Amino acid sequence: MGHYHVIGRPGAGSLIAEFLLREVNVDYEISFPTPAEVKSPNFKAANPLGRIPVLICPDGTQIYETLAIINHITTRYNEMSPKKIRL
Repeated sequence: MGHYHVIGRPGAGSLIAEFLLREVNVDYEISFPTPAEVKSPNFKAANPLGRIPVLICPDGTQIYETLAIINHITTRYNEMSPKKIRL
């Protein structure tokens, strides 16, 4: 199985993905594209909105938007999901 790749930028929510992936002890790499790279046709082809952060999953699926990335990681790794508390 491959590993995750976070495409980030300081202040753009990519740190949250890093924290979550570290917490579940999952291999990942991170890259910080330049503004010119984000505006490139290749980046836009993979991410039509041209937004950061992007999480590239081991199967090649690309998830963008911070909340969608959080949802993916916490759903995929149960130990990160909120637990119901019985009162």
